[in-house]
Amino acid sequence: VSQSRYRQASHPIRPLSCLQSAMFLIGELNWADTPYSWSKVNIKRKGKLGEVRIEGGKFIGEIRGLTQQLQNKVGVLYQTSCRANLGDSKCGVNISTYKETSTVTNIVENIYIYATLTNASEYFNGGKITFKSGLNNGLSYEVKSWDGVKLELQIPANYKINVGDTFEVFVGCDKSIKTCQDRFGNAINFRGEPFIPVTSTIVNGG
Repeated sequence: VSQSRYRQASHPIRPLSCLQSAMFLIGELNWADTPYSWSKVNIKRKGKLGEVRIEGGKFIGEIRGLTQQLQNKVGVLYQTSCRANLGDSKCGVNISTYKETSTVTNIVENIYIYATLTNASEYFNGGKITFKSGLNNGLSYEVKSWDGVKLELQIPANYKINVGDTFEVFVGCDKSIKTCQDRFGNAINFRGEPFIPVTSTIVNGG
C-alpha cells in the first residue's frame, strides 16, 4: 500500500479536464486465450472522450466517434470568458501570491474540509488545494467551492484526510473580466472579448 501511495504522490493529481479529448478503445478479448496481447483484441469502436464529470462518486465520460472531429471548430473563437488558464504564460498571474495556509478542523466524507481561512466565500471556487502533511502530503486536488466555512473538493481525496492535516489553498478564477480586474488587476492580459454583442443586445438594438 505504501509503495502505491508513493507512486501516486510522485504524480500530482491533474484536473479532470485533462481527460477531455483523451483517446479510447472499446474491444472484445477472449479471457481464456492467454497470454493476452493487443493483437488478439477485436476493436469494436474507437474515438475520443468529450465532456467528463464526476457524478454521485462515479466517473462519467461522453464518448465521441472519430467523425466528431469534423464538427470541431478550428482556431481561436470570440468569447466573453477568458481563454487562458489562471497562472499560465498567457494569464501572467503569479498564483503563489494568492494562497492561504491552514489546518483541517473537521472533515466530512473526505470531500468537505472545514478550516479557518480569511478570504471571503467563493474566493477559492475553482482553485486548488495542496496538502503539506498527512496521508495526502504532496497531492493536489481541485476545489469546487468555498462558502466561508468549508472547502468542497471536486472529487474525494485519494487518502483519508484527518483533523490536523495542513494544506495550502490557491485562489480560483471564473474567467470573467470583472474577476480578472477586481481580484487580480490583470485586465490587460484578459484573453476574451467581454464586450462583444450578445443575442439579447442585438434583438433589443442595444
